[in-house]
Amino acid sequence: MNQVANKALRRYVEWEANAEKFGTVTTSASTVKKFFDYLTVEQAKEMGRWWGENQAPGIITFWFKKFDFASVLKALEFLGAQYGRAFTFDYDFDGKSNTLIVKHDMGLKASVFYAEAVKAAVSHLGLGTDMFVTDDQVIAISPPDPAHPLNRSYEGSSDLKYPSNSKASDEN
Repeated sequence: MNQVANKALRRYVEWEANAEKFGTVTTSASTVKKFFDYLTVEQAKEMGRWWGENQAPGIITFWFKKFDFASVLKALEFLGAQYGRAFTFDYDFDGKSNTLIVKHDMGLKASVFYAEAVKAAVSHLGLGTDMFVTDDQVIAISPPDPAHPLNRSYEGSSDLKYPSNSKASDEN
């Protein structure tokens, strides 16, 4: 029982008190998925870009008191996976490149949103990033690594690379 009480208290201190101050609204994953269903791919891109450029730096600085790569990683874990529960997050550094994986079950438009948001947020730090998207995950590699296996084409494989400058097709 003590462990449950400690977990609830930690959640309140680390999340609820600050979420209330920042104006965060909690909603179900099915509602967020439905929201993405109503967007076009282009609208999801625009929303993700706006969020990464305008909201992410403020939210991350508010929670972690600084905006750097380490705090972006903490935010992805803390705000997305641990308390926000919008996605799961995994991270690896191989000595050369950082690989970030955001896994969700909300469809391609959510992937496009997350890809644009991460790309815009890390661009504030002056970091380039290769993005790869599927219907249920986003993989970000920073700095870009042309030798990374996802950057190589294999016979019979589909290209997962997210376009850097070109528009994604507008799907409804």
